[in-house]
Amino acid sequence: MASPAWSRFGQVHNYIEPFCGSAAVLLGRPEVEGAETINDAHAWLTNAYRAIQYAPEAVAWWDDWPVSELD
Repeated sequence: MASPAWSRFGQVHNYIEPFCGSAAVLLGRPEVEGAETINDAHAWLTNAYRAIQYAPEAVAWWDDWPVSELD
């Protein structure tokens, strides 16, 4: 749904994602021009996206062998 949404939005200089979820619309943005703000009722979700943006290698290291319920 990101592509049809962006074709309707056009050029956006300050995009605000009010309900992050999977961030599909934000991540499907064809060109990043201007500010992007991501929000969600679950602060841990927005923190995860912030960590991925600023420290992707560290996130990948911690996520390489995730703990499972069986462990």
